[in-house]
Formats: sequence, C-alpha cells, structure tokens
Amino acid sequence: MKNTSSFYNLIVITIFCMLMNGCEAIPSFDRGDITIKYNELQNQLELEIENGTGGNFNYQNQPCDYASEWYEIRKIRYASDNILYYNEFLITDNNAWSIPVEWLNYTYFGFGSRWYWIQGSYLPCDDIYSVFTSSVGKDYYRLTDGELLYHPFLDTALYRYNVPYVLGTSTDQLGDNVSKTDNNGLTCLDCSGLVVWSLVKNNVDLFINGSERHIVGQINVNKLWEICRDHYFLSIPINSWQDGNLIFLDSNQNGTPDHVMFWTQDYESSSPYGWVVHSRGGDTQHDINDPALERGKVVFQPLPELYINNGWYFDGGYIPETTMISKN
Repeated sequence: MKNTSSFYNLIVITIFCMLMNGCEAIPSFDRGDITIKYNELQNQLELEIENGTGGNFNYQNQPCDYASEWYEIRKIRYASDNILYYNEFLITDNNAWSIPVEWLNYTYFGFGSRWYWIQGSYLPCDDIYSVFTSSVGKDYYRLTDGELLYHPFLDTALYRYNVPYVLGTSTDQLGDNVSKTDNNGLTCLDCSGLVVWSLVKNNVDLFINGSERHIVGQINVNKLWEICRDHYFLSIPINSWQDGNLIFLDSNQNGTPDHVMFWTQDYESSSPYGWVVHSRGGDTQHDINDPALERGKVVFQPLPELYINNGWYFDGGYIPETTMISKN
C-alpha cells in the first residue's frame, strides 16, 4: 500500500486517554464517523472510519492512500497565570494507521491521564471524499480503572492523576472557558475540586443543595472543613491519621484552611508523614526520581515535611467510607 503525505481528507481527532497498568475491557472513543479502538491483543490504538458504503476502513482494511501524524497533547497550567495550555508533542509522522500504547514512565505508579491528537488524510479507492474535524481539548478517551490503594476516596482521586491544577473556572489558550466539571473532572481540578469529586463519586452526603456539577464548583477548602466540623469529624491527631483522611493546611497562617489533601499510610517507608493525593499548584513538573517535585497537577507524593514543620498544618478530618453516615 502506498502512503503519501498529501491530504485528501482532513481527519482531526482528539482523544483523552487515562492509561494504567493492568487494564482489561477498554471502551472506544467514537466521534461521528471516526472511531479510535484499543486492540488489547496488540496493545495499540487503531483508527476506524466509515467508508460511506456501509463498511469501515480500519487496521485490517485500509484505504488506497492515506497519511497521518499522531501527537500527544499535554495540558499545563503555569504558576504565572490561570490559563490552561495545550502543548503538542509529535509521536510519529510515518503515516501510521495505529500506534502502540505506551504506559506512562514519569509518574510513580506508571499511570495517569494521557491525551492524543491525530491528523491525516485518506483517499478511498472510489475517490469519494469526506472531511472530519474535532476540537482540541474537549473530548477524552479513557481506559478502564483499577484499584490502586484499595480505598474508594483514594482510588477515585488517583484516576485523575496528571489532570492539571487550575483554580476554579478559567480559560484555555484558545480563550475557551474550562472548569472543574468539564469531562467529569478530567480537564482541570483544584485541590477542593479533586476532593469533592472523589467524595460525591462515592455518594458521600455533603449536606448542600444542588446537583453534583454545582457541588463540585461551589465547595472550597474552608467550606469543606466546615462540613467536616458540622457533620463529620475533625481534630484527628497526626499519629492517628488513617487512609482517606483529609489533611487541611493553612499556608497563609491566617486561621483559615486554604489547601486540602487525601492522606494514605507511609508508602514504602520513604516519608515520615506518609503520602498524599492532592491537586498541587505551581509549574507542571514530571520527575520520576523525586515525586516530591511533581506539581501543577493532581499528584501522589510524600507529604512534604515543610507542610508540618513550617506550621502550615491546620486540621485532620475524617469522613466515613460508608455513605450517609455522619455524627448528626
């Protein structure tokens, strides 16, 4: 088969992939006449397009001529502003109809959210042309989840590993509005957004009126602390923290909590204060050799000692895993 770089039909596909080891059944991303399928046997993503005659062009039945470029899209929020940026990194431009799935290697567990973008052209043998387009940053493709830390709050939060930190509602570099509720929280999350997503997905009663979408957008750190105070449990001593407890910080030391994290037990005995899952601000960094450096996204890392030693620690909260249980 001859593959050329001339574009007869434009195909632009955006796929958001959450990849993690040990995936089983994996759904397809489907946008109109374009489908991206995961071939588990070959461990690859494959393009499929309706050919206009009731059949499909796919990995086994390709058109007479085609060209393609595959990119990974990395979403970054820099500390200097509150804009969500999309940076494209070319994976291959060798006119591939499929690409192998590569597990992440810059996160502690080797998993997290990934986004792909493909553009290309194809020429059916009967020379019938069609045009396909898809907007960047609005659709996602997600592989199935698995239990990682065997706690419902922690595992739900970890499904959003690598999602960029953006404070509340903001815009992207194209000027489009983004929020913590876009694509089920896979577009961006701040610290309270991550915690609230994880709680409401596990049917925790947050004692506030409104839909889940509104709840995610309207509960900040201090409000979440007040919910624990009024309906659940606070003042959990440091040496009594349990998996899934909420750790509240007051970095400004003004008597009001301004950051919240999920806590888990000391992971591989590498941190005196255990590990945390949280959405951490700052410039995006990926450092497998030092997870403590990861920031600007949802991260899993040792609880930084400075949070405790610098007087930032505010309170420890407990919300039961069993739904609808409160002290009231």
